[in-house]
Amino acid sequence: MDRPKLFPAKDGQSLELSYLSKDGEEGFPGNLKVSVVYTLTDSNALRITYSAISDKKTVVNLTNHSYFNLAGQGSGDILGHLLIIQADKFTPVDAGLIPTGEFRDVAATPFDFRKELAIGARIDQDEEQLKLGGGYDHNFVLQRSNDPEESLAARVLEPRLRPRPRGLDD
Repeated sequence: MDRPKLFPAKDGQSLELSYLSKDGEEGFPGNLKVSVVYTLTDSNALRITYSAISDKKTVVNLTNHSYFNLAGQGSGDILGHLLIIQADKFTPVDAGLIPTGEFRDVAATPFDFRKELAIGARIDQDEEQLKLGGGYDHNFVLQRSNDPEESLAARVLEPRLRPRPRGLDD
């Protein structure tokens, strides 16, 4: 791995991590230069940007599998977190958790997070894809926005941290 780079971004602070995967590493062809830039914006948004360049045709599927408990470490699970995902479809997986190539509608499934819903609200439903993934371990096919810069893909809120309307419990 190259030396990490910290640098100011136009709207926050960024950290860039990079790696050169040599031709044949893990059985894949080509020298693959990969980088990821994590930016914490001035408005407290986390932006993750990936890039990859190879000198041969190869397969690349960069992702991030971290998750955050917005209530803080030691405060239990995230099943009560409220989630919205701007996706009409998801990609079903096989028994090895490899996407099958199908784009399946989220409507009337436990994968429908187009309206705010607790992550755990439907996680125990008797549904094949939830069983295969041991919960949600799937890709969502995001809706495209007309905004060339960026648009909302997903939002997660911890209900105990939501601002409360004035007048309640006063």
